[in-house]
Amino acid sequence: MKKLIFILFLFSMYLYSQTDNKSKAYERLREYVNEGNIKEAENILKQHNVNINNLDYEDFTLLSIAVMDNNIEMAELFLKYKADVNTVVGDGDTALILAVDNNNMEMVKLLLSYGADIDYKGFRGRTALFCALEYNRKENIEMVKLLIKNKADVNIAYDGDYKNEKTPLMYAAMKGYKETAKILIENKADINKKNIHKANALIYSYMYGHEDIADILLQNGSDSLDKSLKGCKLLNKETLFSYRLINAAEYSTNEVFLQNLIDNGADVNYKNYDKKTALTEAASYNNINAVKVLLKNNANVNVQDYYDMTALMKACRNGNLEMTKMLLDAGADKSIKRGNYDALYYAREYGKNEEIIKLLTK
Repeated sequence: MKKLIFILFLFSMYLYSQTDNKSKAYERLREYVNEGNIKEAENILKQHNVNINNLDYEDFTLLSIAVMDNNIEMAELFLKYKADVNTVVGDGDTALILAVDNNNMEMVKLLLSYGADIDYKGFRGRTALFCALEYNRKENIEMVKLLIKNKADVNIAYDGDYKNEKTPLMYAAMKGYKETAKILIENKADINKKNIHKANALIYSYMYGHEDIADILLQNGSDSLDKSLKGCKLLNKETLFSYRLINAAEYSTNEVFLQNLIDNGADVNYKNYDKKTALTEAASYNNINAVKVLLKNNANVNVQDYYDMTALMKACRNGNLEMTKMLLDAGADKSIKRGNYDALYYAREYGKNEEIIKLLTK
């Protein structure tokens, strides 16, 4: 009996040492990945039976780390040693989505050659194609072409924030990506597909002021605006200009254009699906020209958005003295709070503009 116990003890010690060796080998391998040391990384893989598909403490695999580091040679090494190209990492994405996020065309080609799932829906349901559309807020035509060439599904919708589901074509119409819209249509994007708000791509093109894309959609079989608006939960003919005003408040400093939207029926106090108004958006984007026009047209200066932020809080957070003065002169209430935080808190913690702090404390 004692002999059996001793044998079991020795066996357990052996298993422990093997596990410990593997753990140490993995840690060394991870260090070599971080250093970009391909030669030593391969030596570890040759000498030890390391599970390269393990997730680290941040939920990333060695392959995904190599991808994020744009290290193609290291990524290829792991793939040759049977790394799972479709392991879900981080917030729910795959190596392919991370490569698209980095706009690394060669890495994308490598991962696809090893069987990466091109239509996997990652964080909030985003696919690799949708990531290409979102890249750095710029049109990313070559990546879109590469993914479509490799059979990416052009009609998979992305949930996005507030469950504001959009197809790639809807997103292109919203952002004004004219060439991308053409490519998607040429590759069988469903022009009249509607999302949970019963909105199609044409609705988004009008909402964001991209008439050129609206024309392309109509020329390629889109329902008319009147037909598209029927049943749409986002807006109707009366609120169309109001929605455009909110979007224009982000980017347009043309006071004549902004006033023209208002003169054509835009409601300066209209709230969109996430409770933004034109004034809260103008303040978010430091658009003082838009703030001026909106206040002149009696915009509600104390309205709070989805996050309970007022225009004054945003101006203070941005350290914009001129805008802060303008809002206070128009009756902005500095005592309004978002939870425990008022405009003064945002001025002190974020804006750090001493003149604004003086204004709020006198």
